[in-house]
Amino acid sequence: MPARRAIASGVTTLKSTSVSGYSDVAQRDMVVAGYLAGPDILAAGVYVTPELGDTDDVLADPRVYKYANRTLNGEASLREVVRINTDNGVDWIKTRSAGLTSSMGGPDPVTQVFSDAELAAIVDEAARFDIPVECHAHGVEVIAAAVRAGCRSIEHGYYVDEATLRMMKEAGTIWVPTYISVTGFELPHDDYNSNIPRLRWPHLVENMAQMIRLGIELGVTIVTAVDTSYGPESVYRIPGEINAFIDFGMRPIDALRSATVGSAEAYGLADRTGVIEAGLDADLLVFDRDPLEQPSVLHNPLLVVSNGRVAVNRRVGLEKVLPNH
Repeated sequence: MPARRAIASGVTTLKSTSVSGYSDVAQRDMVVAGYLAGPDILAAGVYVTPELGDTDDVLADPRVYKYANRTLNGEASLREVVRINTDNGVDWIKTRSAGLTSSMGGPDPVTQVFSDAELAAIVDEAARFDIPVECHAHGVEVIAAAVRAGCRSIEHGYYVDEATLRMMKEAGTIWVPTYISVTGFELPHDDYNSNIPRLRWPHLVENMAQMIRLGIELGVTIVTAVDTSYGPESVYRIPGEINAFIDFGMRPIDALRSATVGSAEAYGLADRTGVIEAGLDADLLVFDRDPLEQPSVLHNPLLVVSNGRVAVNRRVGLEKVLPNH
């Protein structure tokens, strides 16, 4: 299952972005209770998107049924869906301020899908429950709208420019580029395999490369993510994102931090995980060489420990893992 594939690649904590029937909440609780050997999960539950009525999420809670086959909009309705999510125990709220860059089935990726007032209502309602909001956004105007509304993180931001990066830096907004997923747009077995991603791919990878370099220079908080459900054919993995950040000028130690302590701090988990320290969760990966010297080794974890439980053990003897001194 996806949770097992994620942890086999070295992921010990993940943030969900869109699932059906609050399955992320259930999997999170199963992991905590010890019934599932998977990563810790920050659950987002029902995706607060205008297209809610056309998705399986309308089956998640009886109070959502009324949004079936209709567009979700209006401040009152958006606040209600946020409250339904909080009632079901989510950790984050996922919304969008723009359309999709991977299809033509909805609004254009540079089009704002919620008004400024609607976005502010989503963030305000979530804040009543001390829950942050992550926002799918691509175009510069829609990124700016999400930042103004107070969204904690911008997911993707494929068309971001210098002005919006500076705006994000000033506001302390987290940037989650998911660059590694863009590199797959040209692959025939890609998770987003269609003509539209392949058409847009050359510009997206070039702009993202330039903007990640600039974001590093400006000191924008950048963390790793892969934008995948960890399906059986997915090639997106956190190690690829870390190595891309290094290629774009991030020091290897800072690239590792973007996937460990940096992510933990950004997501409010620094008191639970992110570093090897007494009293924190025992989330550990073991490699046969130093990833600071050879970052590609991150693609090849030999041992994965999550919450003190061995989730992956490739049976490599200890004398083969530790250097001889």
